[in-house]
Amino acid sequence: MFEKHGWPECGTCHGKHAIAKTSDALLAPHADALCYDCHSKYSQNNPECTATAKFFYEEITGLVSVDAEFTDKIETFARRGLDTQPMHEELEKLFDSIKQSRSYIHSFERSEFAEAAAPGHEAVTKIRELMVSASEELRFRLRGLIVAGVFIAATILLLWLKVRSMEKDRG
Repeated sequence: MFEKHGWPECGTCHGKHAIAKTSDALLAPHADALCYDCHSKYSQNNPECTATAKFFYEEITGLVSVDAEFTDKIETFARRGLDTQPMHEELEKLFDSIKQSRSYIHSFERSEFAEAAAPGHEAVTKIRELMVSASEELRFRLRGLIVAGVFIAATILLLWLKVRSMEKDRG
């Protein structure tokens, strides 16, 4: 692919000895981001190339952002005593999809990348559904707790009134 388009080999952008640790920030669509700098230099006549790089960045950072958000929410559900195992299983699928997507960046093909990212998007949908169910269960539990509390308070009040009545009768 590189020869076909006249692109530089990997070492031109990534270096041969002082290779920077990879991160999603390298994909950012602004100056001083590795991919942007390389794309602006070597693909000036191919705007699709820069658009594809931006697409990769937005997809990956979007999935990573959702992963972080879901992790926090799932932990909140777990602290409240809900079974979060199904959510964790879907979160693992999301994480795996993010890893796969990152590796497909170098295919330079949106369709292949999208195929790798698709399980992540499916996991996001499933996690959202599971979170809605978990929220409904929490509301159900809260209503049950309120009803039980009112019932217990009423029972205590009735018992207190009965004891008081019995004391008056003896007195």
